Amino acid sequence: MDGVDEAFVAQDSHSGARSHVGDPVVLFRDARRRHLVAGSQLPREDLLAQDIGQEAISVPVHRIVDDIVTMLDSLVRALATQRPALSNPLGKVPSSDGRSPAKRGVAAVTAILGGSMRARIVLRRYMSAGLAAAVLALGGTGVAGSSTEARAAEPQQRIVYTESATVDGVLTFSLVSMNADGSDRRTLVPTGDGLPRGKYVSPVFSPDGRHLAFISEDGFGDIWVAEPDGSGARPVVMDVQDPDGWVDQLAWGPNGDMLYLGFQSKPGHDRRRLMKVNLDGSGLDYVLPDQPYVFDGQPSVAPNGVLAFLRGGTIQVYDPRQGGTPTPLTSGLQPAYSPDGTKLAFTRQAASSGPQVFVRDLASGKETQITDDSGGVIYPSWSPDGSQLAYLAGGTDMRLTVHSATAAGGPGTAITSDDVQGNGRPAWVIPARTSSPGDLTGDGRPDLIARDSGGVLWLYRGTGSTSAPYAARTKIGGGWNTYTVLS
Repeated sequence: MDGVDEAFVAQDSHSGARSHVGDPVVLFRDARRRHLVAGSQLPREDLLAQDIGQEAISVPVHRIVDDIVTMLDSLVRALATQRPALSNPLGKVPSSDGRSPAKRGVAAVTAILGGSMRARIVLRRYMSAGLAAAVLALGGTGVAGSSTEARAAEPQQRIVYTESATVDGVLTFSLVSMNADGSDRRTLVPTGDGLPRGKYVSPVFSPDGRHLAFISEDGFGDIWVAEPDGSGARPVVMDVQDPDGWVDQLAWGPNGDMLYLGFQSKPGHDRRRLMKVNLDGSGLDYVLPDQPYVFDGQPSVAPNGVLAFLRGGTIQVYDPRQGGTPTPLTSGLQPAYSPDGTKLAFTRQAASSGPQVFVRDLASGKETQITDDSGGVIYPSWSPDGSQLAYLAGGTDMRLTVHSATAAGGPGTAITSDDVQGNGRPAWVIPARTSSPGDLTGDGRPDLIARDSGGVLWLYRGTGSTSAPYAARTKIGGGWNTYTVLS
């Protein structure tokens, strides 16, 4: 794994000694860091060379495996009881040899412990970096069986958007939820004390998937937040007033505790500004200092809090933590950060087919045209796993359409009929995140930290994908070869 010598949920390059299942090993726990370090028949002088303040106990390796078995079984049972929308990516599908994912994981770990483990294994207590991370870092073959089985068990990703239709000569608006292939259409009706029946726009799910924010239009823009299914709605701020525009766009802050507000310009006004508000309704204010003849809108927020927005015909970026002046990034409209913050989707006029979706790699600056839909497209939106883009396409038809985020070229797949029209940016349903062992980045997925031979510490961010469980490594810093145990 990119030249890493020691992974803190995996193996270390301390020596070439081997251990066999059933052999006693020495576990010592740092009282300050609460981590376990297993040494296979380590000499006493090696133990004494470790940090002061550690207690040593003798435990057979099979006890470690027993703990893994227990945790696997508990994990599978717990996830099997969850509702389908939140079901376990590991699933309950047996492998081709008839063994459950838990049994396959245990077999992999057992084989590793029995034949290929080198001098030390550094394990987070109670597998806190996640079973998948431990097995993969140790060189295991995976927990969930084949990739085909994992795909079969994964739930459908869903999209919510505002849809309009003419019923008995009357134009109606509703929030509609459906799978990414257009199946299982449902009307999402928010409910809550004081919530008026009306037009609901700009649905957007919080980063942790626990809340749905939307705008209720009843003459003025009212911002509400609800449970993911629309129940329990409560007002954040009512009758949002701005002299230059009407609120029609929402974007969550990175921590899910505030919202950014974008506006539609009022006729004859010479500026448009972004606002922000805390989830409790406090702190309603403008994001940037007042400037005449500035038209700001269409906010999107990266996981690190950097804000992308439209100023005129240019996408700008601004870091609220640092302040200063926004920086022009590229020409285009309707910016949308990818879930991992490494890419930015946006629309731009293409050579011959109207506005299309482009994706910019933020590290390299490379921009790629993704779509080629007749009539043009608007409002791209990333799926939670970053594999797909949803948008509205077809000129005046504005049909909800899905396209691969990585396979450039060609039109997307329309998943709604031509007798309804989409309004505004579609929102992908974000699976609600629960406390996840080994999650170091706050996204609910187990991450891996590893150190190379030069003492550089690297972060492998978990992706949630069974086929590629970790993203490319990012550097944390150097000088970590002075430590033996990290927390």
